[in-house]
Amino acid sequence: MTASQLLDSILNLTFKTGQMFYLTDVYLIALPIFKHTNPNNTRLDSLVRANLQTLRDLGKLDFVDDNGCYRLK
Repeated sequence: MTASQLLDSILNLTFKTGQMFYLTDVYLIALPIFKHTNPNNTRLDSLVRANLQTLRDLGKLDFVDDNGCYRLK
């Protein structure tokens, strides 16, 4: 499973379609999981942000604003 697939699964288990959430919410939920799956990665926050962009590009979520707000599709 790729990091973007893992993050997609986490988001879909945590949030409902159409629900808005913030980057800080994603960090609270996803970083502990990514720390477990990527123990040697010291830049997990960057990994999460990059994979949020990937999921946006795949049409799985929207960036609502420049303040870290997202909406699950």
